[in-house]
Amino acid sequence: MTQELQHEEEASKEGFCGKYKKCRRLVRTSSRGRNPAWYQEASNLDHQIHFYEVGNQYFAFYFNVSAGTWVTVSPVSSTADDEALQQYLDYIRSEVLPPKTKSLGFIIHLNQEVSVFEFPLAQWEVEGGIAAVRELIQTDPGQVLQDRTLSSDKNSFRVYPTPAAPTVETTGCAVATATRGENFLKRLRDLGIESNFPIRTIGLCSPLLLMSRLPRTFGNQDKPFCTMLRFEDFSFFGFFTGAGELILLRSIRNANKRLPHNLESNLLASAAAVEISELEVKAFDCRIQQEESLEEELSGILFNCVFQTFVPPTQSEITLPPELSVFQIEDSNEGLSFSETETFGQTIDDNYHLQDFLPPSLAEVEAM
Repeated sequence: MTQELQHEEEASKEGFCGKYKKCRRLVRTSSRGRNPAWYQEASNLDHQIHFYEVGNQYFAFYFNVSAGTWVTVSPVSSTADDEALQQYLDYIRSEVLPPKTKSLGFIIHLNQEVSVFEFPLAQWEVEGGIAAVRELIQTDPGQVLQDRTLSSDKNSFRVYPTPAAPTVETTGCAVATATRGENFLKRLRDLGIESNFPIRTIGLCSPLLLMSRLPRTFGNQDKPFCTMLRFEDFSFFGFFTGAGELILLRSIRNANKRLPHNLESNLLASAAAVEISELEVKAFDCRIQQEESLEEELSGILFNCVFQTFVPPTQSEITLPPELSVFQIEDSNEGLSFSETETFGQTIDDNYHLQDFLPPSLAEVEAM
């Protein structure tokens, strides 16, 4: 054995021993060996706080999964310092959660800035296929999308399948959100570690979550349609076949929180690109506050498209943002359409709609 190989083997042993000692220390000094919640997804925990960003505040809602109940709780500033965040966590644990609750999930619904990128054909040549692309795009989106102006510093990229895309080689697209909220969630996790209380977090892309459920509430369709999600600063569109398979996604920025005047021409161009001749738009207003109804807005700019406006179904006694109301739309509901599609079958089974856009860093995960 050469001296170089011997040094590598010794370093490997030291690294293994160090990790082993650290694991033993964590098991001895914390609840990680007894409480599996430390290693569960936030969306799988029984007690969840859902944050909905409005301005510089997070409106907050407590979801008791077992009971199926929602409760509005006090909001928190998105710029809260450590002391204020500790006080907020103390409030949640003492006044909101049931006694003896052993874990908590914090979920931010990312609804401020979402973009869609088409894949260049060459990206599908990556060894390992879609699984490799899903992993690579998180760290090097510029390589995957062949655009070196893109990075993971300020935006978080994920892959979303489009099973009915006309080009077989690119049956998917990239969806990006701003990373705002990343440090906020990390500080919550740190507070959980300090208090030996499992706090799990996740950043969900609001449009993807909504697209995973809302189109299924329309009933069976006999021709292609477009689902529109109207947010404050952008609108998100999903183009579907009449059978309910997703063809493509689009995101269009609003102008000073108003729908752009060229919205119709953009939609018709996208429809023509996927050979949809008669475009029917099914629109949801995803804003908490509206100066003008969505129907009035669309009436002033859509002249060659048939459109309908919808309200997300809800069974809650309180008014919930649309992202939260979809948690009450169960896949097992026999009234839902498109149950046999890949879009609402395999894609959902693979949890593409629940991808974490604000995950812990690799170093933080290894420290767990």
